[in-house]
Amino acid sequence: MDTPPSEALERKELVVLMGEAAGVQKQKLLPIIRTDAGGFFGFGELKELEVASFKGRFAEILPPKPPTEKQRADAAVFLDVLGVKSALPARPGRIS
Repeated sequence: MDTPPSEALERKELVVLMGEAAGVQKQKLLPIIRTDAGGFFGFGELKELEVASFKGRFAEILPPKPPTEKQRADAAVFLDVLGVKSALPARPGRIS
């Protein structure tokens, strides 16, 4: 009989931290350390797994290049129609 992954004795619980900025992606895998009673104790360092990149639902969300001024203006109009207001103060050259 096959054991479900959630009940496997050799399973590892991980938290995946993913950060993305223009042209940069960083990922960090942190194993969850549990007490003997099964409670959360903390995070460890994962040494045996090196990941070059992640693919998936929330990976590579940012566009590959900055938006053009026309795209920014179109987005500002669209957000205004939706009633979305900027929380940042207006500055010269910035579309609010």
